[in-house]
Amino acid sequence: MISKRSELRLTRLETWAQPGIPDLLVCDHHGRFHFIELKVSKGRKVNLSPHQIAWLTSHNHASAWIIVRHRHEGGERLSLYHAKQAMSLSERGLETAPRKYVESKKEWHTLFDLIAPM
Repeated sequence: MISKRSELRLTRLETWAQPGIPDLLVCDHHGRFHFIELKVSKGRKVNLSPHQIAWLTSHNHASAWIIVRHRHEGGERLSLYHAKQAMSLSERGLETAPRKYVESKKEWHTLFDLIAPM
């Protein structure tokens, strides 16, 4: 049997035609689409451009997400935020409470379980 997670189709979006569109398009096993903005933070600040904030805010009713990779004491963490948190994330950085975080890139699938529930 094929796991539902293996049925996720990930497409990296690279577009200059429409600024602000998230980096990753995910199609789940139900045929639903999810958008993910990928960020790396070297400190407490998360750099979202005005175009990214505008796109995420105008699509905050949809399955639109931000995953931030950052270092913390003891290692690296991946934190998941919903598009509704884009403005707070831009203003307050990592002080904004994530929906979920994992301590290792090996556990990324737990974030996708929230984004695209089985």
